[in-house]
Amino acid sequence: MESVCFKIKSARDFTRCHINNEYSMHHFDGSPIDILQNGILVSNIPAGFSDFHECYGWQKDDIFELRPQNNDGVSKLKFSIS
Repeated sequence: MESVCFKIKSARDFTRCHINNEYSMHHFDGSPIDILQNGILVSNIPAGFSDFHECYGWQKDDIFELRPQNNDGVSKLKFSIS
């Protein structure tokens, strides 16, 4: 079995994010994000993260999904899969 790694960086910088309202300008934590592999929860990216890096066992036909727990978005500055 091979592995796949997710690397995500985020920042509390409202100039880099879409702002919906005045409240959003001061609250950049976003919601936690679930990581699902083939529909099964394998991990969670916490709200307020700044640097996330995790690797998972992977087979050719596996499907990964990043699913926010609610609609409070987070500003992702960099996202890579290796």
